[in-house]
Amino acid sequence: MKGTEKKHPLRRYGGLVLPGVYAKLARTYRESPRFRTSTEDLGAARSSAVAAHGKFDDAALGAFLTDWGIEPGDTLMVHSRFDAMASFEGTPMSLVRVLRELLGPDGTLCMPTFFAPWNSGDPPLDVRRNPSATGLVTEVFRRTSGALRSCQLRSVTAVGPQAEFLVGSHHLSPYCCGPQSPYARFAEVGAKVLCLGLPPQYNVMLHCLEDVLAPALAAKVYPSEPLQLPYRLIDGQVVVVPGYYRTRRWIYFCDAVEMLSHFSERSIQRRTFHGIQMSLHHSDHFMQEMGDMVQAGNHMYALTARSLLP
Repeated sequence: MKGTEKKHPLRRYGGLVLPGVYAKLARTYRESPRFRTSTEDLGAARSSAVAAHGKFDDAALGAFLTDWGIEPGDTLMVHSRFDAMASFEGTPMSLVRVLRELLGPDGTLCMPTFFAPWNSGDPPLDVRRNPSATGLVTEVFRRTSGALRSCQLRSVTAVGPQAEFLVGSHHLSPYCCGPQSPYARFAEVGAKVLCLGLPPQYNVMLHCLEDVLAPALAAKVYPSEPLQLPYRLIDGQVVVVPGYYRTRRWIYFCDAVEMLSHFSERSIQRRTFHGIQMSLHHSDHFMQEMGDMVQAGNHMYALTARSLLP
């Protein structure tokens, strides 16, 4: 019933504290061309994708990924954009279920569950309660029973036998993709990284370049001092975790797309399924080839390193 419908906490807060202002802002936004255009465009894109490529269900997706080489016992990191999977008849929850069934009880499923930006004076980042800022599927997965979430800017959530090894020491690495991070440990355990509905540059392992391979990298992409971020752990304890984040110029002046063109098919395979772009990355080969590129000066910061270094 409408009277018992649950609302987002922000809507509840706005409606209670500033009812008049909130209602006016909400009405203005719903009537704005930007809102109408975004929702209409999304609906049109979904209809167009279904008309062109047809629909597929959980079983078809599972069969496709099995044929691609994802097997029981694998460690799999998944980056996804559910909006781009218009042909998929399932839900975010069923997508998570398909992936876990593919891996079986001996496999480990991981997803990025970044925290939203934190500003001085904000409450501590809560490992248990803060939602994932990296998409709907990752938030559904974060709420999975037995899931472990790491404490760091580029947080990872994992379920499975390798979960503790992968995410348990992330807070000990001030570099989000450093040697003690899940991203570096993916290469150690031979994990696979799957991008669903996203181009391959969304593989966060690319940032192991500036964190693990930093000594060989000409560009110095971090400020001299790390951020000091408070996290509330599952037991309620608050800890302060240092975390480096790239300076603004290095966020805008990097070219991951160009770098990806230098990887071999041994590291990255690309496929399209019912109009959805996908890529499968083999992390051990990926890390090895990325190290070779850094040694050769062939990396996503190479162009700016020559012109912007202090």
